[in-house]
Amino acid sequence: MAERWEVTLHQLLEFARKERGIVPVPIHGPTIEGLCLELDGLSYPLPPDLGEDAILPLEYLLSLCRFLSIPADDFGLDQNEDD
Repeated sequence: MAERWEVTLHQLLEFARKERGIVPVPIHGPTIEGLCLELDGLSYPLPPDLGEDAILPLEYLLSLCRFLSIPADDFGLDQNEDD
């Protein structure tokens, strides 16, 4: 049975786009290629090896929620969850 906090990268990106108007921005550098999220002049790079259908690790999901100012409880999470 799936854990209540299991969210894929695709689900989180769709939520960010629909609810906050935030879309991934391509990164093109000499040593890195991938995507990042930008908000208020800050960038949050997305791991290049994480596919859109991958379940986000809890710590990473909580970190992204904080960066995007998305309430963790929108995904059934406790913002202060230690597990």
